[in-house]
Amino acid sequence: MKAVYIDKKSYQIGGILLLILGIIGMIIPEFATGMILVMLAALLILGGIMFFIAGFKGGWLNYLLGILLLIVGILMLVYPSATLSTMTFILGAWFILMGIIESVFAFAVKSEYSGWWSPLVTGILSFILGILVFAGWPGNSTWIIGLFVAIELFFDGIMLLVLSAYGE
Repeated sequence: MKAVYIDKKSYQIGGILLLILGIIGMIIPEFATGMILVMLAALLILGGIMFFIAGFKGGWLNYLLGILLLIVGILMLVYPSATLSTMTFILGAWFILMGIIESVFAFAVKSEYSGWWSPLVTGILSFILGILVFAGWPGNSTWIIGLFVAIELFFDGIMLLVLSAYGE
């Protein structure tokens, strides 16, 4: 029994989409950074509205969480520099964590897939990106999020395409 099931078609489609998004983000990293900030703020605001609405039936904790999410989402839009600095720090930690997880995944599938090396390479690259984020933080916050997320998406796309070649 395999540790991980790889659906060839899903991995191919996902890989192609990630490659395209990665290329766009690498070409215009400031735009990608801004889009990531706006999307995250919008998700928090939407979540805040949903929890606030849920408060009508669910009680005061839903109101409280809804208000908190709304405030954070709005503050992200009002204070983008502070938000980007914080997001850059979190992104550095995320890349390091993903690098570790992807490397562990590679060894988990090593005996079952000859393409096991692609998540290992992706994991090592993610780990290196995390170190590079911290090396230039906070001065790199306006562009590095978009660029490094784009690079991560690009290599994740390659990883999915390589793994799809060995899928069911």
